[in-house]
Amino acid sequence: MKNTLIILIILFLALCSCSGDKSCPDITTSNISADTVSIITEKNDTIAMVFDYEIDQKCSDCCAINFTTYGMKKCAFQAIEEWEAEMNKYYSLLLDILETKTKDKLIKAQGSWQEFSLMELQLNRELYGKMDGADWVQIGIGQTMDKVKNRALELKAYYIAITEEN
Repeated sequence: MKNTLIILIILFLALCSCSGDKSCPDITTSNISADTVSIITEKNDTIAMVFDYEIDQKCSDCCAINFTTYGMKKCAFQAIEEWEAEMNKYYSLLLDILETKTKDKLIKAQGSWQEFSLMELQLNRELYGKMDGADWVQIGIGQTMDKVKNRALELKAYYIAITEEN
């Protein structure tokens, strides 16, 4: 899992850094249904990264035109904000439909997740912030985005499970 994450981050960074460089292969995207990033190699060795989630696709498209370190960070932070909004949306929806006992557990779980997330972010900054090279910062930002995205998707899954059952 950790190796897959690192490979995906490196591919993501390669996508972002190749954009605008005429020596890099053309990068194209299209929509398919998948739970993860799909890497497609066509016969002309063009690489396509296809994302199931619109936020991820927007981030990739943003990086394709903002291929500086600053530009990629800005795109990633925008994606983090959008995943946070998605997380908060499903958290609120769950609070509206859960019974009191379950709602209390969700509130405690979300509080614990936020505390964990904050501590993990501080650790991330301590570790990667001291390392040489801008790539480490990008990897740290990618890890942060993945944490928020995963939590948003967990809350969404809870919501769908409850609402489809009724």
